[in-house]
Amino acid sequence: MAVSMGNKYKIGVTISPYLKERADELIEEKKFSSMSDLVGIALAKFLGEYDQAQKEKAASGRSSIPENGIIHLSESR
Repeated sequence: MAVSMGNKYKIGVTISPYLKERADELIEEKKFSSMSDLVGIALAKFLGEYDQAQKEKAASGRSSIPENGIIHLSESR
């Protein structure tokens, strides 16, 4: 369930211990101001890359997105 907080929504997610630890490290290193900041930026980047891949698929007539819909960021460049 998402809860509106003005122009943002508060959501709950489940992530692996590795992702949580890595995110905490980046926040401790002051690379991001908060978990919300990190997740918001990461999701915006992912969605931008996903949308671009969809546009390329439509333009070329072939899929640049695997059938399972999972894009591995290390393979997307």
